[in-house]
Amino acid sequence: MPPIFWFYLHLNGFVGKAAVFLCFYVFLAWGMMMALHYPLLVAQEAGVFDEPVRRARRGALPVLRRAFFLALGRPFYTLGLLFIAALATLPFAATGVLLALLWAGGVALLTTHVTRLLLIQYGVLPPPPVEKAIPDEQFRLPASPS
Repeated sequence: MPPIFWFYLHLNGFVGKAAVFLCFYVFLAWGMMMALHYPLLVAQEAGVFDEPVRRARRGALPVLRRAFFLALGRPFYTLGLLFIAALATLPFAATGVLLALLWAGGVALLTTHVTRLLLIQYGVLPPPPVEKAIPDEQFRLPASPS
């Protein structure tokens, strides 16, 4: 917990409790946004947000704004992402080797996938093409002569 929580916890009365709740919600909202920062940085540099005639703004502030809108547009979805990432961190942190080898890639893969799904939902990215199933008759072997 950040030290600001401990300061406000020692204040008695309504003001201290209100400040603790406010700090908790700001901390939670920032955590939800933080899970989307890296994939949004990569997406902006890849030109995902560019229009055909105009280049989208680059930098940290546009990423913070986009993460804010995505995180608070689907708060329970991003809260679930944050919970799953924290839950996945526990076994990786229990062993130092797994933490060094797999944690960074696993969390990056998870957050990138969730960010992509959110961008598809809001129409920034096109949905993936739906492939038709190939009937089994095309894969049958010809009858062997007896």
